Amino acid sequence: MPVIRGGAALADSVGETGAMGSDVSRSDSAVTRALQRADPPADTLAWVLAASGARSVDRVEPMRGGASLAMHRVTVTFADGASDRLVLRRYVRPEQTAADPLVAAHEATVLQLVERIATPTPHLIGVDPTGDVAGVPALLMTELPGRPEWAAGQRWMRQLVDVLIDIHDIDPVAAADVRPFAVYPQSSYALPKWATKPAVWQRAIEIFHGSVLDDDRTFIHRDFYPGNVLWHRRAVSGLVDWEAASVGPRSIDVAHCRINLLYDGLDTADIFTRTWEQRTGRTFHRWADIATIIGLLDTERRQPSAQRKRHDIETMLQRAVDEIDGR
Repeated sequence: MPVIRGGAALADSVGETGAMGSDVSRSDSAVTRALQRADPPADTLAWVLAASGARSVDRVEPMRGGASLAMHRVTVTFADGASDRLVLRRYVRPEQTAADPLVAAHEATVLQLVERIATPTPHLIGVDPTGDVAGVPALLMTELPGRPEWAAGQRWMRQLVDVLIDIHDIDPVAAADVRPFAVYPQSSYALPKWATKPAVWQRAIEIFHGSVLDDDRTFIHRDFYPGNVLWHRRAVSGLVDWEAASVGPRSIDVAHCRINLLYDGLDTADIFTRTWEQRTGRTFHRWADIATIIGLLDTERRQPSAQRKRHDIETMLQRAVDEIDGR
């Protein structure tokens, strides 16, 4: 029987990105977009030079994908004339750093930990956890080649599962300094206007606020989905965005990927799950579907999914509730 830990704690982390994102991690405001797109100030670029040992910053370009922070590609040149492209991640939103002042320090710890896995990950070059030098909490890391792919074929699916297995092979003892898993609290638990099965949603919310799955705990990415997996020449070239990593049940990573795969339909999500179960010999626990879907309620109300995906979300939630309630 899965072990259930009583008393769901509020999340320490700042949220996750992907299919629906969290209320903290996504904002549609013009202010937030301006913060994310604005060029890094001079003090930040001076910190980049000091952290990297480069002679000059030659180019700064905004990068896509930073839903909860500002991301820029920074091209630097060293004293010997060699150049390199680095990634600068800055936590520019005051409400985010106020809620989680250790977010940059935590991500730096995780980046150093995951250097041991086979899947390529960004190499940490420098961190300013408080923003005292860089202006805001910031990380500087190497850029990985490749880009995300949503192929949904058999070979693609197997490689995606291989990456997830690689993550989960990290010994939780080695991840002692990584924050523990907790569900993401929402500002409101009002149902989406499009919900057609209110009783299912209400029961799922009860389960969400109840005991937390404490079975099969290990190091988890917490934002694992195809958008964070890079590919180059049909092979995985890297895994990025480690901000939300924690120690918790493996099924959470599977569930977060499942909710994103609904873009291709529920069948694709289920194929991914069966592939993971077959490759690992483990069983996916549907509590993780509830924790993921209810943990994204704020954004789903603000940015409702397409009609097909709404049906799949409710079907996924219904299955999870029925399994947990023994129906």
